[in-house]
Amino acid sequence: MPMRFSKRLWTLIACLLAVPAVVLATPGAGFVFNFFNRFTSVTDEIHEHARTKQWSAELEVEGATDFVQQDVMLAPGGFSGWHSHPGPVIVTVKSGTATWYSADDPDCAPKVYTTGSAFIEPANVQHFVANLGSDNLELLPTYIIPKGVATRQEQPPPSQCPF
Repeated sequence: MPMRFSKRLWTLIACLLAVPAVVLATPGAGFVFNFFNRFTSVTDEIHEHARTKQWSAELEVEGATDFVQQDVMLAPGGFSGWHSHPGPVIVTVKSGTATWYSADDPDCAPKVYTTGSAFIEPANVQHFVANLGSDNLELLPTYIIPKGVATRQEQPPPSQCPF
């Protein structure tokens, strides 16, 4: 006679299987707000180049691409948790001070970005952003990622970083 499982038992089994993934992740804390806008490029290829005497830029994208804009604010003491992104992220610091850590740095030394500055979070680099200041931190990131892919992958903390 076949064994039948109730919905409650299936839910319990699913939750137990999910626990190891949650334990390894380092979720963020202290978010005041977190808004996303997601748009898909109308072309599967982008080949843009700009150059002046003292400056140049290139953007090469092949395949269906999403551009995701985020407006996120972290309260003092807030942090992102360890994570990575499947594509590059262009981040502008609208207000406050962002303290950025990379798992690729053996010393886990912080990089500090103040109001009005911008920085790039490289694709697939495990990192952590914290608001160590006394004012709210507002970031305006723009993600360039494959169409339909999640903007963020949770990561465990690296051994050289004590948080």
